[in-house]
Amino acid sequence: MPGPRCFRLGLARSPTTLGLLLIVLGAMVGVMDVAMNVAGVTATRRTGRAIMPLFHAAFSVGTLAGSVGAAVAAGQGLAPTGHFVIVAVICGGVTVGIARWIPVEELLKVPARNGRAGRAPFRRPVLWLLGGVALCASMAEGATADWSALFGVQERGLSEATGALIYACFSITMACTRLCGEVIQRRWGAPKMLIGGAVIGGLGLASAVIAPSPALTFAGFAVAGVGLAYASPVVMELSGAAGRRADGGGGEREVAFATTIAYSGFLLGPPMVGGIAELTSLPVALGAVAVLVLLIGPLTLAAGTFRRRELSSAKESTSSGTVYPSP
Repeated sequence: MPGPRCFRLGLARSPTTLGLLLIVLGAMVGVMDVAMNVAGVTATRRTGRAIMPLFHAAFSVGTLAGSVGAAVAAGQGLAPTGHFVIVAVICGGVTVGIARWIPVEELLKVPARNGRAGRAPFRRPVLWLLGGVALCASMAEGATADWSALFGVQERGLSEATGALIYACFSITMACTRLCGEVIQRRWGAPKMLIGGAVIGGLGLASAVIAPSPALTFAGFAVAGVGLAYASPVVMELSGAAGRRADGGGGEREVAFATTIAYSGFLLGPPMVGGIAELTSLPVALGAVAVLVLLIGPLTLAAGTFRRRELSSAKESTSSGTVYPSP
């Protein structure tokens, strides 16, 4: 459970202990993230609705609530141990309270894996490309979380308190955009959401970096939140669909694969920006992130091409009676 781990984290008395606990915490959060995305995919299948963005909107609200809670705790002089205990109790209570309603695949008989959906995820180009979309988005999100405030302070002359609000604006617009995800996906479809989001997100980040006005910097990062809002939930939904079996289940491996690549972006994004900024400047580094976001467009198009090839191949193999062996 995440609660006890958070409590122990506040009791760390050395960098080594803190590092080990953070590794454990990160691993457990990663497992929970995969489980939540799999449950979300299951919910979309049962309801027949494109509700993955709604689940990820809750994630955005949670990150915003966590940052606000940390600010309040710091302002009140609350020690980390006490803060973590409160968070652990709240999170543990919510998790236990909703556990009975988490959707779970209940299949009495799971048929053998046939066709392209039965191949190991790392052998399927479509999943690498979808993972690449999630990678670009998570690198941009991680870079914004870690560097937007410093950018506002150093490059736009904002106070530290005001600079911290830049990421808050980014998170708010992302959460609000995700709340509208079902309507937008029903109207435009997943590929257009990803491609349009890439253009909006890239232009938003570029505007924030180029425009000299602090107000336009806020606006640019807010627009970037809109553009990046759908990348992660739509990728998870498409990954689950790519692994769906004939009985309606499946997709767990594919979701886990895409999630792993996405988490790599959170790990790589902030230090990449720091390294480029060290060699050039912070505006140039964030500009590079804007270019990275624009890559989501061609990656989405390529993923669609490979997915159509998979479906065509599976259809041909079914009509000819050919069955692909399980990996």
